[in-house]
Amino acid sequence: MPNFPHDALEDTRSHGDVLLQICATHRDTVVHTLRELLRSVRGALQERWAIDGFSGARRGPTPHNSPRNLFAFRDGTANPDVSDGALMNRLIWVQGNAGEPAWATGGTYQVLRTIRMHVEFWDRVGLTEQQNMIGRYRDTGAPLGGTEEFQDPRYDLDPDGKRIPLEAHIRLANPRTPQTADQRILRRGFNYHRGFDLAGQLDQGLVFVAFNQDIHRQFATIQARLAEEPMIDYITPVGGGYFFAPPGARGGNDWVGSGLFV
Repeated sequence: MPNFPHDALEDTRSHGDVLLQICATHRDTVVHTLRELLRSVRGALQERWAIDGFSGARRGPTPHNSPRNLFAFRDGTANPDVSDGALMNRLIWVQGNAGEPAWATGGTYQVLRTIRMHVEFWDRVGLTEQQNMIGRYRDTGAPLGGTEEFQDPRYDLDPDGKRIPLEAHIRLANPRTPQTADQRILRRGFNYHRGFDLAGQLDQGLVFVAFNQDIHRQFATIQARLAEEPMIDYITPVGGGYFFAPPGARGGNDWVGSGLFV
């Protein structure tokens, strides 16, 4: 993963050969799983970096509402529909005719970005300015001018950005045009809290996780559009990397990544 404009990637919190993501409902399950795995690979693998993330509570008004990030805005609203197989084949899963090795078919590219959020600075900004930077209402998650989180923001009815500013995060990240339809990504982010830094500032932020079929066509293109958005004053990417998630195991005698060794 390269340094994009405004990144401050730390080598000790970036890159690596293998990314392992452990998820569970309870934190003690994650901790004990990590210990068991490290015990099994001692002498063969060494931990390079780790980040401990957590998901925000789904506080409604319906179970379908997206959880909030540490800026208090809902995160993941515009994700593509994972139940749409044709859409997943177009956006997420590597296809057999894509020029990739045979073992990569059915896998996906995973982008992980540890993004520090300067929450003290953010908390001094007025609500209207925050909402204009994001393009959504903080309470409902609805696009500005709308009433419900999953409403289409209808940029076509607001070409001059009078309702949703042209530089708003949601407008730059997903312009919702035919030309950008194949650039969409599937986000599965987590919040993190690492205490305080040496300056006494809160070290909190987002473990941005996204899956896409082609990093350059999708994530990197979106990142280029976001390069000068107003929110760059409130965030600093400090770590992460690009990885490949192999296809899942095919039956009880198979294992993830087995195609690499055939």
